[in-house]
Amino acid sequence: MRILYLAGLGRNGSTIVSNVLGTAPGLFPVGEVRSIWSHGFGSGALCGCSTPIPECPFWSQVASVGGLDRGGAQRSADLHRQLVKLRHLRALASGEAPVDLENDLAEYLDVLSRLYRAIHEVAGCDVIVDSSKAAPYAAILAMLEAVDLRIVHQVRDARASAHSWTRRREHTDLQGAMMPQYPPWKTALLWNAWNLGAEKLRSNPYHRLRYEDFVGAPRAELRRVLDFAGFPDRDAQWVGERTAAIGGHHMVHGNPSRGMRGPVELRPDCEWAGSLPRTSEALVLAMTLPLHLRYGYGLGRPRPRP
Repeated sequence: MRILYLAGLGRNGSTIVSNVLGTAPGLFPVGEVRSIWSHGFGSGALCGCSTPIPECPFWSQVASVGGLDRGGAQRSADLHRQLVKLRHLRALASGEAPVDLENDLAEYLDVLSRLYRAIHEVAGCDVIVDSSKAAPYAAILAMLEAVDLRIVHQVRDARASAHSWTRRREHTDLQGAMMPQYPPWKTALLWNAWNLGAEKLRSNPYHRLRYEDFVGAPRAELRRVLDFAGFPDRDAQWVGERTAAIGGHHMVHGNPSRGMRGPVELRPDCEWAGSLPRTSEALVLAMTLPLHLRYGYGLGRPRPRP
């Protein structure tokens, strides 16, 4: 069972990448599966098909095949909150349980094993594309038997991330709920922590993808990801040099762009360069500079699109 796992900090473009990957034969995007308990079976949140997840035909069948009791969603959500923490990453990445959480980890692994096997069976896919992003969760998935976990570490310019996290956006799957907002200094801290966490997953097959490279040359970059996934003979559904034909899906949680359908043109997004205050940019750069440079980003601002 092959899982292509998109790691990194949120608002890094993983939803768009998942949407495009989902047009390639045999690849099935499921969104942020780590949220299936809190924003799925345990709530009325919408699936990517616009149906409440508890009523979605796909996820209902997954629950049935996996023997997953929806009444146990709260317990699974509690296990997730206890285990999926950055402070546990060192132990989890070594294949060990955090101190005093051995039984909880064993219980959670059993639940996840049934969940992903059911997804694989119901979807009938070759690859599950999971954009859960959190490194500790990926380390737990790596412990599942018969799982071929491949990490796509997706990064985005820290300044663009900081701008995105300041924007006010409504959740598309939770009516009336707003997506969280962070000040630039907090995003900088999280950007460092989540990207360094993703780098600790290198004991698994690992590929780094810069969001800016993907939207700059989507066909070439997606080809590299598909090669990494083990399917060099497959491709996404393109209707133009940089336009993908996005269809329906059953992705859980994620960015509002999860709802895109039809022909979608991929273009570089430089909005932050015209909106992020210079003082905020300087602060973010000062806090993230070593990784910022390691990932190949410069210090200048790109020119915003007209």
